[in-house]
Amino acid sequence: MDRIQQSYMESGYSQLLHLLMGVTITLLVLMTLYIVGDCNKENLGWREHRSFKTKLSSFISGFLIWLIPATLGVTLCITLGWSNVIILNTSISNMLIGAGLLMITVFLIEALPEELIFRGIIFKLLQTILPQWSVVMIQTVLFSLFAWGIGAMYSSEQIQFLPGFALILGYLRAVSGTVWVTIGFHTAIMTFTQLLLPIHGYALVVGMKAMQFTAFVLLPSALGGIFLSYLYPKPDWKGISSN
Repeated sequence: MDRIQQSYMESGYSQLLHLLMGVTITLLVLMTLYIVGDCNKENLGWREHRSFKTKLSSFISGFLIWLIPATLGVTLCITLGWSNVIILNTSISNMLIGAGLLMITVFLIEALPEELIFRGIIFKLLQTILPQWSVVMIQTVLFSLFAWGIGAMYSSEQIQFLPGFALILGYLRAVSGTVWVTIGFHTAIMTFTQLLLPIHGYALVVGMKAMQFTAFVLLPSALGGIFLSYLYPKPDWKGISSN
């Protein structure tokens, strides 16, 4: 989350305005990609020739690749006493509705546009001239520079998190061969990370750093990578791919 979005939330958060911001950003990005794609006869490869059902299945796979290990990680952190989640004065139904709206907002404001750009068009272009391993590394650097440019690296925690996050997403994209897995993963981790922010008033987390590292990053990355290695063919890391 960049400085503008953070200050916007702290000055008086409105879920509706946040959602409208996401709709606007997604529309602008999609319009730009379509215009650029139409100016290139090869379409820049960002629009995958897959059915809606296949894309949805990949999105759900990416979402679950994060959600299942993260749930295990949260349980582990609470059991070992590393973290504790205190539900505030709100009903489960309100929290579920809020989580659903936040998921749509995260999907529109960051997961879809950022993934289409970095793990979509940029990743695809780099794949045509460079081996897979270098594509993953270069997109990590480019995404990190983008995050720095928009003010997202505003703390030491973000500086440590964002390059690793880009590396994980790049790995998932290379192994799965589709940007929709990374869109699902991105949507899941950012939805639940933001859901626990104090601004929403749903829960108070004691030991948030331990939970974020263990449950939100470490376990989903490790277990998700293992799962994808069985689900998809092993990529040729030294070869030039067309996926």
